[in-house]
Amino acid sequence: MEFTAVTFTGFARGGPESLYRYRAGSQLGVLAVGRGGFSGGGLAAEVAVDLLPLALSGPGPTDPAERWNLAGTRVHDAIRRTSSIDPFYRGMEAAFAAAHFDGHQIVVGNVGPNRVYRVRDTTISQLTKDPVDDFSGAAGGNLALQLDLVRFTPHHGDQLLLCTAQTYRSIHKSLLAEIMMQEALEPEVCAREIANSTSGEDVAVVVGRIDSSEGRRGSSGAAVIVED
Repeated sequence: MEFTAVTFTGFARGGPESLYRYRAGSQLGVLAVGRGGFSGGGLAAEVAVDLLPLALSGPGPTDPAERWNLAGTRVHDAIRRTSSIDPFYRGMEAAFAAAHFDGHQIVVGNVGPNRVYRVRDTTISQLTKDPVDDFSGAAGGNLALQLDLVRFTPHHGDQLLLCTAQTYRSIHKSLLAEIMMQEALEPEVCAREIANSTSGEDVAVVVGRIDSSEGRRGSSGAAVIVED
């Protein structure tokens, strides 16, 4: 599974404290949103996208849920330590969404208001749960980390979309699906098309696809089914 990502700086700024970071590559995609002052927000997001892949790929529990919980805790603790040492970064925290493909299953982890969607054939499904408050249980925050985990066996042609709250609040998910279902679009082009379709917000998206070099599972003329 190959992931690609793009950020888009719009003209309707969502606030100077929100900074996006991402890491996209083979088997793993991570998207993080940080806040807590301009420098603090950026650093919190960087810690998430740098440390989470290391924690997931390094030695640790073989059970995916245990491994993800340990990785999330490491990110949470690292941000809290930095925040407590330097007053300049006090109060910084990060929300992140990530997807990891181990060759057999995909595990999706999410903290905060980001979302992960799966597009399968002509159906788009939201895999993650929305928090009561955007940053409740965020990494580095005062509350306990609230990590939402979903595990599934991918089908040929499955696509994943990791996106920030500004993205899905600007674009209905039926339009997200229509963009991702266009046969001619590679993952990077899909990500840019989604970013360009927002209402001027700052957004970041990560797109992953299973076996994109083989047959596609839908067409741009197919009806989109939206699952709640």
